[in-house]
Amino acid sequence: MEGLALILFYLTLIGTIASIGLIIYSAVKKKFKYKPKQLAIILGIFIVAFIGSTIFYGSVQSPESKAKFEASQKAKEEEKAQKELAEKEEKENEEKQKQEDQKVKENSKDTVETVQKEESPVVAEVPKADDRFIIKSEPNTSAAVDEIYYKAKEKAATATEDDLKEAIKFISNNYNNYWVDNETMHKTMYYGSLLECAKKDKAKENQKGIDYAIYSLGEDTVQVVKYVYRKVEKVEDSSTQSNLRQIKKSLDKISDDYKK
Repeated sequence: MEGLALILFYLTLIGTIASIGLIIYSAVKKKFKYKPKQLAIILGIFIVAFIGSTIFYGSVQSPESKAKFEASQKAKEEEKAQKELAEKEEKENEEKQKQEDQKVKENSKDTVETVQKEESPVVAEVPKADDRFIIKSEPNTSAAVDEIYYKAKEKAATATEDDLKEAIKFISNNYNNYWVDNETMHKTMYYGSLLECAKKDKAKENQKGIDYAIYSLGEDTVQVVKYVYRKVEKVEDSSTQSNLRQIKKSLDKISDDYKK
C-alpha cells in the first residue's frame, strides 16, 4: 500500500505541473485546441487528486518507515554536530595544555609557611557536601568530566530504581537550566552518566522499550552539558540545542512515575 500511495503521489504531482504548463501555453498560443477553461478544470482535478494522494500516503506509511526516517534525521544532526566540534576539540586540547602548564607554575609558587596558633579557631558546623558531585580535578576540563563519569559508572553497577528516579527527576525539573553554574553542571553530568551506564546493556537488546528511552536520556544529558562545561561550545550552538531537543523527546517517552 505504501508503494501504491507513493506512485499516486508522483503521478498527481506530474499531472498538476503539466496542467499548469498547458494553461500557460494556451494563453500564449491562441489557436491551441484546448481552451484555458477546460485546462483549468483538469488542473483542479489533479490538485484535488494530489492532496488526496498526499493524505493517503501519510496514512499508510508504516511504523518502520517512520522509525527509519527519525533515525536518519538524528544521525544527520549528530554528524553535523561532530563536524562543528572538530575544530573546537583541537582548540580545547591546546587550552588544556596551557591550563596544565599554568597549574605547574602556580604549584611551584604556592609554598606557604603554616603558622600554628595558640587557640584553634571556632568553626561553625557545616552540612556535609555530597561527594558524588565533588571533583579533585581542575574544573572545566576533560579530566573533571572523566572523573564525574567514572563516579557515576561505579554507582551504576549497584543503582536501584530509586536512584534512577532521582536522576530522571533532576533532569526533568532542571530542563533548559543545566548550565546555571558548575555545581549544577556536575550534577547534570553525573545523573546523565548514571542513566547511560545503568541502562546501556539493556538498551542494546531492545531499542524501543523504556530502558532505551532512559539510556538515550542519559546520553543526551551528558552531551548537552560537557562541551559547554569545558567552554568549547556555547548554550546557543546548534549541537547543544539539538541535544536539548533530544532530551525533551526522551522525557516525553518516560512515565511520570519516574519524575515524581
